[in-house]
Amino acid sequence: MLNKIRELNHKRIAARREKKNLLLFDNSFSRNTLNLEYLRLWIPKSYAIENYVKKSKKLAIYSTFIGDSSIKTFSLKPASNEFNHFFISNNNEILKLAKSLNWIPVFLPIELSKNKVFCSSAAKIAKSLPHFFSFLKDYDYLLYVDDKINFDLSKTLFTLAKNIDFTFLVRSHPSLKNNILNELGEAMLQKRYFVQLNQITNYIDEKIREGYLLTPKNLFWTSAILRNNRDDRVFIINEDWYQNILICGINCQISFDFIAQKYKSIIMSNDFI
Repeated sequence: MLNKIRELNHKRIAARREKKNLLLFDNSFSRNTLNLEYLRLWIPKSYAIENYVKKSKKLAIYSTFIGDSSIKTFSLKPASNEFNHFFISNNNEILKLAKSLNWIPVFLPIELSKNKVFCSSAAKIAKSLPHFFSFLKDYDYLLYVDDKINFDLSKTLFTLAKNIDFTFLVRSHPSLKNNILNELGEAMLQKRYFVQLNQITNYIDEKIREGYLLTPKNLFWTSAILRNNRDDRVFIINEDWYQNILICGINCQISFDFIAQKYKSIIMSNDFI
């Protein structure tokens, strides 16, 4: 009798875990609010930003996190006093933390969800479409940093002082190279990417049919991106990348590896951060 009760309890616990797992990694959510044309109209009217003193026009730094506090990843260091640092989120608790570190909080009214696939998708809005946020267009250069990384701002300033001609500067992947399928293989170790396997492989197949290479020399690492806002091409690349993200899925490094083959003003550099 006791063994039967234990077996039933184990089954109930397993069922609860499976249900929770499905909620955390649900890829079936509606994409309507992620549509580019919808965002083009909605974003400029949607966010709330505190009053702030604009510092140097030369450079702004920004980051983003979308999601419930239970899946937070924020680990950024305090912002410098020389340049404006903006943090875009739908989570007031995270924004409060960012503000305590001298980042300017920007509230984006997106559903507060624990679904990691949805949250990762929504986080691509600010990451790839910063020109939709008018306050980010006011600077000559824009540095995006993932909310999980440490960065050395002095390297960015040194790079800008060299007056390199670029639209995007992006780092090379620290461990992967030679084949975009290596990026795919590593991504499959994470559940949020694995649930999009068919979506990603269909995208890769289509890109190969269009004539893009599966084997570029190096792969990009989009955890940090330096954009030249003075170059009008940056807005075109932003939107092209975002459209590709919608098709490919949340592993935006895979879509970026293809996008970079199209735009020669995207330059790989490990020196800017």
